[in-house]
Amino acid sequence: MNSLRIVKNAEGVNGVVLSNNCVLLIERSEAKLDGYSYERYYMYNLEKNTRVEIAPNIPKLNIIKISDISKHPEFVYFSNFDLKDDGNVEIRIFRYSIIEKNCKKIYSIIDDYEKYQRYMRTHVFVLNEFYMLIQNELLRANVADNFEDYFDFELSMFNILQNETKKIVDENLTSNGISDILLISENVCVLKSGFSLLKNNRFEHLEKDEVSVESISFVNLGQLVSDIIISKNNIVMDTIEQTFFTATIPYVEVSGEYFIYSKFNFERREEEVVFYNYKTKESQVCINKNESTDINLAKACIFNGKPYLKLDTQKGIEFYNIIDKKSDFIFDNGDKFEVAMNDIVIGSNEKKGLFSKNFSYINVYKYPGLALVHKEKGKYIGCITDGSGNIYILTKKG
Repeated sequence: MNSLRIVKNAEGVNGVVLSNNCVLLIERSEAKLDGYSYERYYMYNLEKNTRVEIAPNIPKLNIIKISDISKHPEFVYFSNFDLKDDGNVEIRIFRYSIIEKNCKKIYSIIDDYEKYQRYMRTHVFVLNEFYMLIQNELLRANVADNFEDYFDFELSMFNILQNETKKIVDENLTSNGISDILLISENVCVLKSGFSLLKNNRFEHLEKDEVSVESISFVNLGQLVSDIIISKNNIVMDTIEQTFFTATIPYVEVSGEYFIYSKFNFERREEEVVFYNYKTKESQVCINKNESTDINLAKACIFNGKPYLKLDTQKGIEFYNIIDKKSDFIFDNGDKFEVAMNDIVIGSNEKKGLFSKNFSYINVYKYPGLALVHKEKGKYIGCITDGSGNIYILTKKG
């Protein structure tokens, strides 16, 4: 087991581990501008239990969503906006350098504010310190005119150094949009395009010609940037999975050496969970059949370096080993299961104290054997690990 730390009063920690082994902490203020909450950003030192505010003199109002795909980023990105008298809005993106300890405005646009109020939202993917992908997602009603969601997309790439914007013309991305981008190595990422039909029960409201083609592809970031610059309408991607109408891809994630995704088939009421080891290039596939009318997706995880499915059984949480095709253990220690990470399993429970007051406790168990190695008073918030494998359990009073 790696080093284990307990972080108390950790509300607001969002789990992003920065390059200086601090984590990003975001506090939302009660003060608002036209419905958008002001926020404060901090670098939270887990070892010292101290925090330093990031650019305290610059307001933070996130009218847009920003996703930095870096694993341990050297920058922190945030946005704000100003409302103009003519009905327009100026939206700005700032970048704080953890190394240089300074903050710069890297992007600014003046646009019609009504669009953001009524039918448009923006998602920015930060590829690296030089380029950002900007995706405007537009609200559209279905053919039956009884359901609406963000089904149309406008994409561009912004060169931070040159302050230039290049429109993206790739047919797949402009038609289906980008759902997520996950970095798996220094210059290779997994790109999920198309929207899941499970979200907001879209499969109940859309006809065949209204849904998107969902794809999972490996993309070289350098190649991606080059293809966008030359206005290529068919960007080079190594597509490993694709679904349309009768099947959907509910989620993708990267954990350890594995890329994990799920594919649900509506006709067969069947889910495929794929664990792809991007270092060995080997895949493990597990079938999850849905016998009920509800769609219950399998709970996949990487535990102790191996792929598992977590199964809810009458005996407890069963950990099914995908490689060995057997149940390794069942977690049933009288606790509520919280998380399994590296080689530990964390549970929580409540006990009555004096005057009938309940107290919360967190229990940490070591695998194999599930011996109790630590007990902590407090409510469980979450658990994160840094680049060195150290585990930090986030708690609050309770």
